[in-house]
Amino acid sequence: ANGLPLILGGSIDLRDGFTFTTSSPIEATPLQTLSGHSNIVWSVAYNRDGTLASASHDGTIRLWHAETGLELQTLSGHNGPISSVAYSPDGTTLASASFDGTIKLWDAATGQELQQSPLSGHSDMVFSVAYSPDGTTLASASFSVLAQQALNEDFHDPNDPQVTTSLSNIQLWEVASGSLRETLSGHTAPIKSVAYSPDGTTLASASDDGSIKLWHAESGLELQTLSGHTAPIKSVTY
Repeated sequence: ANGLPLILGGSIDLRDGFTFTTSSPIEATPLQTLSGHSNIVWSVAYNRDGTLASASHDGTIRLWHAETGLELQTLSGHNGPISSVAYSPDGTTLASASFDGTIKLWDAATGQELQQSPLSGHSDMVFSVAYSPDGTTLASASFSVLAQQALNEDFHDPNDPQVTTSLSNIQLWEVASGSLRETLSGHTAPIKSVAYSPDGTTLASASDDGSIKLWHAESGLELQTLSGHTAPIKSVTY
């Protein structure tokens, strides 16, 4: 979008074109490969000024000049692998989600952590973050290893909705204050991705339970469950 190169996962490859066929892999011409992370790169996000942010299992965020491939800055502060990064719609703030259970907010220009950061409320790993189109709300998706361990114990009923829904949840944060606004529960396995509709009225979530749920962004009410996949769903987008 916006004339920026395509990002393909693994190492960070910038490519200027691609074609799909039913029997052949993607064919594309690499523009450049950005190297610097020492482990898996889980997420990348473009800012409106062309800066590229990358999140890695090595616990760092790196900012790159997308056109030249020059590394601009390394952001450190999380105490675990970083699973997701997202820029605010106005491009001033970068949000990051980590296996340490927190979300951090960074000044996109200076790389400094913002005063209201970190956002702490999840009990375990945070897999995904997404800004609402107006930039006022940040959605985060997580999974609780402790809840999963409890579920595996004999004294817990695996069919008890109260237990299974505690395995994962979505939290909605007020960006300006960093305060938790709402917690959405319903999935029964890790939630790997969240995305807002372009008009900001609906939030979609994708889970390892094989379902996609649609939520009313303002009230947090579940609107619909989309079923059909027979395996975990890793990503969702509008």
